[in-house]
Amino acid sequence: VPPPRRWLEARGAKFLLGVQVDEIGEASVSLKDGAVVSADVVYKCVGVRPNTRVLAASPLARALGFHDTSATLPGHLGGPVAVNDHLQVPELPRIFCVGDMMAHRSRELKLGHTAELNGQLAAKNVLRLLRGAPLLRYPEGVVGAQETPRIFCI
Repeated sequence: VPPPRRWLEARGAKFLLGVQVDEIGEASVSLKDGAVVSADVVYKCVGVRPNTRVLAASPLARALGFHDTSATLPGHLGGPVAVNDHLQVPELPRIFCVGDMMAHRSRELKLGHTAELNGQLAAKNVLRLLRGAPLLRYPEGVVGAQETPRIFCI
């Protein structure tokens, strides 16, 4: 058993490995085997491909990185929007993109807590932009480090 798991188990964490989720509720998760796991808070953090097709139909499509008309075809989800280290769209510096829709050089995992960190930095940078202050870099400007923390939970 890896040390992080032993540490978490010593503090009451339970690991359910190899189980399938049937339904995610507000305060519980139902498993395919009929078991129900109750929790004070349940975050739905599931990996999905971002649906940026609506952006491809925008007048800003080219600046957002949609250079090929297939991005507007029905059923095509489009791709992520490239951002700089301030989470701005490079060709449109007054537009910020966060969460699953953005692609940043950090190539971080797309999880709920990283999307929240993205949003916090973008909000701070919008205010800084309005005040004419230097913008904060991601992720240093929000977590004080070169990488965001990696947190996985169910």
